[in-house]
Amino acid sequence: MIIDDKDYGYHYPLKVLRSFEKKSKLNIFALGDVAKLSAENAGFLVYVGVKAWADREGEDFTYSFEEFLDLVSLSDVTEAMEHLLGSEADEQKKR
Repeated sequence: MIIDDKDYGYHYPLKVLRSFEKKSKLNIFALGDVAKLSAENAGFLVYVGVKAWADREGEDFTYSFEEFLDLVSLSDVTEAMEHLLGSEADEQKKR
């Protein structure tokens, strides 16, 4: 995801997924379709993933959730879901 000419990735460790579940009241592992998410929950899923990536990489990330929502498009949500679901599939392949 590109924000202000800076390329950010996504990172979804379990701590981040737990945060998403608490706020959204949705089981992340039951999601398989972005259509199941409200706009707010979709935005929050992208937000927590990008913020976790920035924290892991030591990058500055100073956007509040509300500020971030102005920057997120549906294609960003789809990309984040693909990353999340791809990460799950990769983990299952390793088992």
